[in-house]
Amino acid sequence: MSWSGDKVSADIRTREDFIITRHPSEGAVLRSFCQLYESRMVRDVVTAVDLNFQPTDASVRVIVDGELQGTAWYTFGRDTIECEAVTDKGRISQTESLAGTFPGIGTHALQGDAWLLANMDFASGPAVRTLEKMPFCSTHLIGATGPHLEFVTADVEYFGDEEVETEAGVFVCRHVAWVSTSNDHPRYDMWVSTDGDYLLVKGYIGGDWDVSYELVQHEEE
Repeated sequence: MSWSGDKVSADIRTREDFIITRHPSEGAVLRSFCQLYESRMVRDVVTAVDLNFQPTDASVRVIVDGELQGTAWYTFGRDTIECEAVTDKGRISQTESLAGTFPGIGTHALQGDAWLLANMDFASGPAVRTLEKMPFCSTHLIGATGPHLEFVTADVEYFGDEEVETEAGVFVCRHVAWVSTSNDHPRYDMWVSTDGDYLLVKGYIGGDWDVSYELVQHEEE
């Protein structure tokens, strides 16, 4: 498959195709192919989680303007994360300690953004919660640097559940917003399905970005 920016409607700024496979004794794997047309960027991401939606391993490969920006592989232990990367800065090896559980690995894939919320406490109702020291492949706002290992802290607000209709169908979703982040990302509202797959059904980033995301196709096997 190849991508050419001149074949894409000006109204479509981003496209992401993804597949989620579930393994009864192992957890789930997310494979995302992301295209950012305005930035002429392509990202290939694989993220694996265990039965508790804790990340076990991931890989990220980024191409900008047809040139490889970098590629990285991540593996998670009980309280550590390791990263092996090759970028325009050369070979990078990193090991960092993580205390307790952590929400996931930020890969800048849209569906990956939704998986970061899988272990958030929704049972106690609407509130603002702080997610500290979240591993990310890049703190750049669209992930155009690296990839390697960096960390982001964010305040996330849960507003309650809503029914959302898109081209893909009608879904009951949790309405959540990233209201502030340590890398100054604009407010990011997300509607994430309650069905256990944590699908990003709809999203909106405000400010100068003013961009909306919507699930347009949903197939289950």
